Amino acid sequence: MVTGYLEILRARHAVRLLAGTLVGRLPNATAAIAIVLFVRAEGGTYSLAGALAAVYGVANAVGQPVLGRLVDLHGQPRVQLPAALASGAAMAVFAFSGIEPLAVAVAAVALAGLFTPPLEGGLRALWPSVLGKEDQVHTAYAMDAIAQEVMFTVGPLLVTVCVSVWSEQAALLVLNGVGVLGALSVVVSPPRARGAPPARGALARRAALAGAAGAARRVPVRGQRDGLHHGGRRALCGRARGRRRVRLADGRHRAGRADRRRGLRRPAVVR
Repeated sequence: MVTGYLEILRARHAVRLLAGTLVGRLPNATAAIAIVLFVRAEGGTYSLAGALAAVYGVANAVGQPVLGRLVDLHGQPRVQLPAALASGAAMAVFAFSGIEPLAVAVAAVALAGLFTPPLEGGLRALWPSVLGKEDQVHTAYAMDAIAQEVMFTVGPLLVTVCVSVWSEQAALLVLNGVGVLGALSVVVSPPRARGAPPARGALARRAALAGAAGAARRVPVRGQRDGLHHGGRRALCGRARGRRRVRLADGRHRAGRADRRRGLRRPAVVR
């Protein structure tokens, strides 16, 4: 299985596309925790922090299928980068304005979630043209799923590092800025720069699944509160959550390997 992953990574543009997509989705992986920490640093309550994090998640679920449809119609470069810039700019407004006035904070967080670019759906639509062989495409889907779990495990750690080194505001700004750079790296890569849009509706459906999954993800506000009270910010990245992510990634890896042995095709699952 490792050999199959290495073959994919040796394919032209594969590393750049995968790494750029992961980095570009970093704001989405860290938004819930970063928003809660920032609101608390600004003197807001946990109720307000949880509400703003929920606004981001709901807006993300609404925006993903819409942006995916626009990608189907106009191609990825014309949609992905402007969306990433808009999302990053909205989060910057939130970071500089704080929680007062509240209407501005809610609007900024909602826009940041609404314009989150559907990078993962776009990457899965590009794998067939980048790899060519069907068996490699399915292996790429499995590798991609594992990489996503690693990102959602490392993301909260990066938030706590930024908060410890700089501040909660800096964590929002830095991680969203890095996300924009990741989206830029993907958009200017040759496969996306020259590639035609996927079949009509294909990316929109994948993005809709991604948005629904993101909105369904629970915001661990109570866990963050207990962690801050009983173990400091580093408790947010507890070993239990890490073990859960590792087990889930390992399960996807084993399921993909078993299906390939049986000759089954698994639908692409977007997080």
